[in-house]
Amino acid sequence: MTRPLRPYMLNKQIALEARKIAHAFTGTCRFASDDGTDIDEEHTLKCNTLKHRIEELALNVKLAAVQRPEPKEST
Repeated sequence: MTRPLRPYMLNKQIALEARKIAHAFTGTCRFASDDGTDIDEEHTLKCNTLKHRIEELALNVKLAAVQRPEPKEST
């Protein structure tokens, strides 16, 4: 796999896993897709909201892992 593709693939995997989790915990959403497609219009508002929150958390963790720590101020 080429290096530029890795972030895209990881983001896609995060989105798919977030959808699976959100869909599993949202009892009102009846659409389940096993073919890897993820279309927000096919899911309920509650399912989409949870999915986007999970994605946001996962991407923040991913960003935090690559950021350098801030230098400590000397007193």
